[in-house]
Amino acid sequence: MKYLTAPIHLTVLLSLLFLTGCGQATASTSTATPEMPSYIATFEQADCAFEIPEGFQPKCGYLIVPENRADPSGRMIRLHVAIFASTDANPAPDPVIHLVGGPGGSALDAAQFILKRGGEDILKRRDYILFDQRGTKFSDPYLFCLPYDEYLWDGQLLRNKYTYKGKKELLTQRHDGLAQVTRESGIGFSNGMAFERCNLLVVEAVNKDPNYIYGKRIWYLDPETYYIMHTEIYDQQGRFWKLFMNSTQPIKSTTGVMKPVIVGTHFYDAQRIHSGVANSQIITQPIVSDTAVTADWFTTSFLQKTY
Repeated sequence: MKYLTAPIHLTVLLSLLFLTGCGQATASTSTATPEMPSYIATFEQADCAFEIPEGFQPKCGYLIVPENRADPSGRMIRLHVAIFASTDANPAPDPVIHLVGGPGGSALDAAQFILKRGGEDILKRRDYILFDQRGTKFSDPYLFCLPYDEYLWDGQLLRNKYTYKGKKELLTQRHDGLAQVTRESGIGFSNGMAFERCNLLVVEAVNKDPNYIYGKRIWYLDPETYYIMHTEIYDQQGRFWKLFMNSTQPIKSTTGVMKPVIVGTHFYDAQRIHSGVANSQIITQPIVSDTAVTADWFTTSFLQKTY
């Protein structure tokens, strides 16, 4: 196992990892900010743990940093890093480092998508660094946890209090997917979206944790598939905050069965004034597998599992 002192690329990466916040600078006060203890970052070369996009040969490894930056002698964590070399023989000295949101998203899991959506243009002038931030999929430890219930029903049902609010007719994109959708810079809504009127089921979900970031969520469910087609999110003061709009499309599964699948999500932040779209159909259709449903799924003991 080979350990190297961090090169310039990883020094830049490490400097980003040290950032404790963002925002406008404020005037200095008489209270001195405590200095963080210093330590030497190390980089361990390793095979790429993710699926390497065709046509690329990144240099992979792990950036090793303290779990608690205030205690550099404590437990260490390993952040999986992939360095994609510029196609320029004399690239600019400052690489581009890609940070993903979510939170909890994996940059390396989406490497093909990222490189095809602007990454190749970056490589014409600079090296491009993708890495999985602490806790995400290919870093160690991987802190996978549910729920993803801003989108689906993957979370523990006991985590929320649910109230059925009735039905509401809304325009929803539940058959045509996003393959034909385009976006223009600076425009919040996409072009080419096809909607249909649907009488959706309305459910209010309130997390039982009083410190949960959201005050409540309103889910609008497809009455045929029970997918959450729209989610309205409110802050703890009851103010409207975010909107998620899922798009579905029937896609043939690996066994030849047509199944409705969520193929993308539009999201809008009404407080921070920004929007975006996650579109799994930009590069290729998602692969849909079939899971065998057995009678055990409907037993009381299985249904009461909280995982």
